[in-house]
Amino acid sequence: MRLVKSQLPLVLESTLLCYSGDCSKCRRHAKVCGGGHTTSWWTKSAFLGPHKITGLNMTSQDESILLEILKMKLSYSAAEQLKLNTDTQKCEAVNRSLSVSLPKNVNYSRNFEARAHSAVHRLNNKVGKSLEDKIEHLGATLSPVTKRALSQIQKESEYHKEYRKRPETQRRAIQRHGSMIKTHLQYRQLSSSRQSDYRKGQLDLKSQPKGDHLYALP
Repeated sequence: MRLVKSQLPLVLESTLLCYSGDCSKCRRHAKVCGGGHTTSWWTKSAFLGPHKITGLNMTSQDESILLEILKMKLSYSAAEQLKLNTDTQKCEAVNRSLSVSLPKNVNYSRNFEARAHSAVHRLNNKVGKSLEDKIEHLGATLSPVTKRALSQIQKESEYHKEYRKRPETQRRAIQRHGSMIKTHLQYRQLSSSRQSDYRKGQLDLKSQPKGDHLYALP
């Protein structure tokens, strides 16, 4: 922790310069930017790279605001608070699971506690093992085919969870999201420059030129 704190001022300075477009100190002190033309986070970004954005035109007030934002993670006090590398993801996962078993628009007056304990048990043991333990606790006997099916459900659940955490999977998701934003921006630019085909009075039958199919006329 002492070594990390000693590097924080340099990291803070290089990060602030990087946002301004100056990556001269990124290669040595920054942790997320390589500093080169092809290794900078400006180029690698799925949102900034396609639009050739390599810096922010910030005023002195913008720089002071950005500095205070960076200090939330790169100051001595922040490093002391975040030294255990904890987060709220597990808490949020429990809340999401509880909202599935206990939706807010339904009142479970009789089995509220059972549903809550079941959701927590499912999170701790995964869906297949949790269901098997609950059934066996009730005194029922599972057939070999059912156990194999629950085991397969367990393996698939663990695989999908691990798959979503892979760096390449997350990178593809970010690139796909960036590509969608780029396509949307291109569509908006084309639609803004495109003139509408509507003309005032074009639906008025009296203004229709001769030769059109005016079936409504007598």
